Amino acid sequence: MKVKTSLILCLILAAGLLSGIACQLTSPEESKQPLTADSVISDLPAQLTPSQTHLAPTEESEDQTLRQWAVEAVDKFDSEDVAYTLGAPNAEACEITGDEEMWTYQSEYLYEYDTSDYIQFFYAEPVLPTEVNIHLTYTHSDIVGITLLDLEGEPHEIFRGEPKDLTQCPSVLTLAVESVTVPVYSIRVDLDSLDPDAYGITAIDAVELVGFPLEERQPTPVPTPYLTMSSLGFNASQVPEGYVYFEIFDNNANISLTHSECDAFSYNLSDTERIIRFFSCDDSTEIWLYLPGEESFQSTPLNSYATVPTAKVFYDGKYIPAMEGELWVDQTDNTTMTGVLEFKGFDPENQVDYYRIVAVFNQIPISEAAAQKPGDMIVQWAEGVDVSSELSPTDNAAHHALGTSDTWEDCSTAITAWKPAGSAEQEWIEVYFIQPVIPAELNILFTETPAAIAEVNLMTSTDFFPLDLTIGRILPGCPTTLAFDALQEIQMAVVGVQILFASTPNPPGVDAVQLIGIIPE
Repeated sequence: MKVKTSLILCLILAAGLLSGIACQLTSPEESKQPLTADSVISDLPAQLTPSQTHLAPTEESEDQTLRQWAVEAVDKFDSEDVAYTLGAPNAEACEITGDEEMWTYQSEYLYEYDTSDYIQFFYAEPVLPTEVNIHLTYTHSDIVGITLLDLEGEPHEIFRGEPKDLTQCPSVLTLAVESVTVPVYSIRVDLDSLDPDAYGITAIDAVELVGFPLEERQPTPVPTPYLTMSSLGFNASQVPEGYVYFEIFDNNANISLTHSECDAFSYNLSDTERIIRFFSCDDSTEIWLYLPGEESFQSTPLNSYATVPTAKVFYDGKYIPAMEGELWVDQTDNTTMTGVLEFKGFDPENQVDYYRIVAVFNQIPISEAAAQKPGDMIVQWAEGVDVSSELSPTDNAAHHALGTSDTWEDCSTAITAWKPAGSAEQEWIEVYFIQPVIPAELNILFTETPAAIAEVNLMTSTDFFPLDLTIGRILPGCPTTLAFDALQEIQMAVVGVQILFASTPNPPGVDAVQLIGIIPE
């Protein structure tokens, strides 16, 4: 995670890493924006479940402390190389050849592709910590922060420093833990290149946690990734899934002007950028976030408006453009996004008015579907189906009517369309769509000429609307299309289509159903 500018200015830089020499560091003062943990574990590999049942590499010392090596680990991209850090040190040399058993972090200033910016270790036995030993097996360290996680999920920072070269290899960074008086089970190591001239490769072979065992044993929590702590004092774990909490401040007086927790968003895509709008559920306030059009997001400083990435806020009838700020993306899978947005800006018409904006969001939608907003016309294919019968559970089964057309030749004998068994008194099929729309056009694709159709009904959530079959046009081909393209007068939110067949031994097969319509307000 990028270290915030405000955080850098207020932290005391730790003493340099002295290779092979144990250095004792007292805990720094609590940061204004400390790291924290969260219970969201959807992005973690399923095997990350350390508990007391693990046979952890442990050893009791003469002073009765328990010495443990990590039993599980995870980094930002769930890379398999984290397995090299488990157990005791076993790297044999200080050379990067590709065959060594170590986890490596490559400075983003040296490499163009995405890199991990943290690695987190988990231990089988919670302890009252006394010491942490990080075994480094190369000549550079990008470690900028080390934090212990207690059983309640609270972070305890024990180190804050800068990237630097090491004078010896291998080496051990030893940190005395003096101020943490609660049981811990996890160590988080943050890495970053703050100085573009201080780039290099950081290699971690193993991390040891030393501490006094608990008098009464407690289970180790399920590992959880970290989330960025906002300047409001909480992170996305305190915001409901699918919601954003934002607050607008008078930055001159540090007075809150308005706030809202809301699940109203607008997500727009273009060839060059993405625009996310957070709406207030309490007033007319809006936050606009402009991001590049690439496939992935990452934590990044904002530019002054209007150079992307940037932001602005609509408050009290005027737009306040971003002058400085940052976006922290903790989790994203290109369908949802979790993180923190903070920026500041002056009123362009009155430079005395200075604002600070903070938004904390938890799994807000950023998929293509989320980009669809009221008033947009969209094209949908059926996503759900119910039928009177099906010819077989495989060939000509009901699910063949879902999605786009997959029948292109030999329609009369095709097995890729639904056909009824012919056993019901009246055969029928109902298909359903994800997004309710005001219908504009309906296209039903059949494997034969649809002469056996008795009714076509549009379905709302509570009612049916029969279509006049005489306004339908038959477009011959394989498949054959029954098109209704004059539906603009039907002002109801349609969720499905029902097709009833006349009594006939061989009704035509349904290959696909397409609904075009406008998303209602």
